[in-house]
Amino acid sequence: MEGPRWIWDDGAQEWTRTGPMNVALKRLDNSQNISSSYIKQIKSYHKCLQSVSLTFGITKDLESIYMIVMKYYENGDLYQYLDHYNGILSWRDMIDMLWGIAGGLERIHGEGKIHGNLHGGNLLIEDEDTSTDARIGDIGLHGPCNNENKSSDQIYGVLPYVAPEVLRGENYSTASDMYSIGIIINTLATGKPSDCILNEKLGEWIILICDDPTPSKISDENSIAEEKRWKMISQLSKKITHPEIHPEACE
Repeated sequence: MEGPRWIWDDGAQEWTRTGPMNVALKRLDNSQNISSSYIKQIKSYHKCLQSVSLTFGITKDLESIYMIVMKYYENGDLYQYLDHYNGILSWRDMIDMLWGIAGGLERIHGEGKIHGNLHGGNLLIEDEDTSTDARIGDIGLHGPCNNENKSSDQIYGVLPYVAPEVLRGENYSTASDMYSIGIIINTLATGKPSDCILNEKLGEWIILICDDPTPSKISDENSIAEEKRWKMISQLSKKITHPEIHPEACE
């Protein structure tokens, strides 16, 4: 791709392209017959894109399947990043990532929107010399794209990150987004996805979190430093994962 038109040319009095750059194409399954409501859903999120993963537009392949054109993030998503570093992150990296995630989510909620499908697979990592940032992807892409009459009681997303109140039939909300953040904090603190993802015990997970939504401890380390670290993370996760006391993204 020749790059977005971000550079102003005073002589030509027009915006010029930045030059060749790598992009990623996200295919939208079953989008040959994409619904008008789904197109409106994507358009309604355009104001949120400034603070999340860099998105340039939409295109089609030869089979008429729609694809989102976005920046290619060399470090991949959160799961790939954790695998690369064997699940070991510094406190600074974790805080930098959470800062970026919270900032992106604050912008989404500030526009009166919800994400509805936050998980490690759509958190894209930018690893620079001075900081490690996490950008939120899949903005406005929750739910099937070929269903004109999407029901409000249908559940979409990666189940371990879906809030228990949603599993019990309530609607997605800013609180359910914050629950997903709680599970992401748990993933960052332990350096690996939740046990239910690793062991595919989704049925047990659903029953468990509907009774107690607080993530359980996964780390086997017993050092004093690890215990103090887990206690702090656990307290924050507990606050985030209970909808009646959850903080706002700006907090």
